[in-house]
Amino acid sequence: MRPVPDTIICQTSFPKHRACSTVSERHMINRPSPIRLASRLAMPGITVTLFVLVMSTFVVGLVLWKALDARRTALSRVNPMCAI
Repeated sequence: MRPVPDTIICQTSFPKHRACSTVSERHMINRPSPIRLASRLAMPGITVTLFVLVMSTFVVGLVLWKALDARRTALSRVNPMCAI
């Protein structure tokens, strides 16, 4: 079995053939940043939250529209002059 050298050539796009001191350092170079990881994990939650918010707004608007329409219809039946 061949011994592992102290310096390992990393597989990165820049700079080419960057020397790493250990195997663990090589893995840390390829690890995504915590900010990028957090944004990647939060994106589905943000998307679902926005979708629910928009759909709730549409439903509330529809309920208000139908309530006002029902009020207008009820007022026009009682007094046809009150129809707006």
